[in-house]
Amino acid sequence: MGDYSNNRGFFVLTREELIEKRRRKKRRRLLTGVTACTAAAVLLAAGIFRVVKGPRPSVTESGEIFIPGLDTSEPAETDDSGSSSSPAGPVLTGWQSDLDGRYYLDASGTRMTGWFTDTDGSVYLFGQDGYALTGWQEPDIGRVYFDNDGAMITGIYDIDGKTYCFGYDGVNLTGWQDDGNDTYYFDRDTGAAVTGWVTINDEDCWFDENGLYDASKKRATGPAVALTFDDGPGEYTNTLLDILDEYDADATFFMIGEQVNYYADAVRREHDMGMEQGNHSWDHSTLTHLSGDDIAEEISSTNDVIRSVTGDNPTLFRPPGGGYNSSVIENSFGMPMIMWSIDTLDWSTKNADSTYNTVMNNVSDGDIILMHEIYQASVDATRRLIPALQERGFRLVTVSELAREKGVTLRSGYSYGRIE
Repeated sequence: MGDYSNNRGFFVLTREELIEKRRRKKRRRLLTGVTACTAAAVLLAAGIFRVVKGPRPSVTESGEIFIPGLDTSEPAETDDSGSSSSPAGPVLTGWQSDLDGRYYLDASGTRMTGWFTDTDGSVYLFGQDGYALTGWQEPDIGRVYFDNDGAMITGIYDIDGKTYCFGYDGVNLTGWQDDGNDTYYFDRDTGAAVTGWVTINDEDCWFDENGLYDASKKRATGPAVALTFDDGPGEYTNTLLDILDEYDADATFFMIGEQVNYYADAVRREHDMGMEQGNHSWDHSTLTHLSGDDIAEEISSTNDVIRSVTGDNPTLFRPPGGGYNSSVIENSFGMPMIMWSIDTLDWSTKNADSTYNTVMNNVSDGDIILMHEIYQASVDATRRLIPALQERGFRLVTVSELAREKGVTLRSGYSYGRIE
C-alpha cells in the first residue's frame, strides 16, 4: 500500500488505491445529499421549514438581516381623540363601527361629535364619545328618535307597536296631524297616536287600531251588553253565527284549544265576521290546580292554534269555571281576564226558556252575559234573546267594544265582570 519513496515526506498511493479513494469520496457526497434532502422533507412536513422563493437575504453593515420586498413598517396608531395614522397607508375615514356602536371619521381621521348630515341626507347626532345616538333623545330642538343605525326619523313611524309623528326637523309632533292621506291625533303627553273613542274638544272621535281617524263613525247611543259563548267551537257554532249575522249583532267566543282544528272553518268565519275571539284554555282544566308551567302551556297552546287558523292571537282570556289565582295571572300572557255579570246556568238547566228568562229579567247596561255554544238549548235561547234585547234598545257588542264605549281600558292581570 503506498510508500514514501519520493523522499519529500508525502505519502504516495498506487493507481489502484487512488481510484478506490475517489470512489469512497463520491459515495460520501451522495449519502450526505440524500440525508440532507430527507431532513428537509421531514422539516417541511412538520411546518418547521418553509421554501421561500424570491431575492436572497443579505446582512447590512449593522449586522441586521435585510430581505428585499419585506414590509417592516410600523402598525397604525390611534390617539385619544380617535384620529388614526399609519406610515404604511392612508388615514381611515367615513363610517366605522365596533362593539359599542357606529361612529364617523372625518377627512383627518377624527371622530365626529354633534349633528351630522350624511351624503344621502340622513341626519345623525353623535355623543361626546363619538358614537351615533339611537332611540329616544331630547336635544335642544325637542324630543326626537333615532333608528338602530342612528338615523333621525321623520314622518309617521311605528315604535314598539305604537304610532308616532315626527316633523321635517325630527321633532315628535302631537295633536292633530295629517300625512296627506290619513288623519291622526297624537297624545300630548306620550306623543303616541290615540285609538278607539276619544273625546277631543268635547267631540267624540273614533280612531281605528292603527290610529287612523274615521270622521264618518259616530258614537252609538243607548245601552249595550256583551253576549259571550264558552267551550266552543262546536257543532252549533255556524248556527250561532247565522243568527248573529241575521240581526247584525256581535259576540265574544271563548274557545277550547284542542277543538279549534276540528272546526277551523267556523273559527275562520267568526274571525272574518268581526267577532271577538278569546282563550278558554286547551282542555278546560282547572288552572288553579296546575303548576305555573302547565298553566302557561294550556294558554300558549291555545293562542298558537287560534293564530294558526285566523292569523291573529286571541285578545282576551277566560279561565275555566272563572277560577284564578296569582299563578294564573302571572301565566296568562298579559291578557285581561273576562268574567261575567249574568250567569245563565245554561250548562246546568239545558233549558231555552230558563236561559231566556234569566237574561231578560236581570239585564242592564254594561252586562257581560255568560252562555255556552255547545248546547242546542242555548242556541235556541239566543235566537229569541237577540231580537228581544234589541227591541228593548240594547245593542249587542263584543267585550272589547263594550269597554271602549264605557271608556274602560282592559288591563293585564285584572278581571272584569260588568263594565260601566
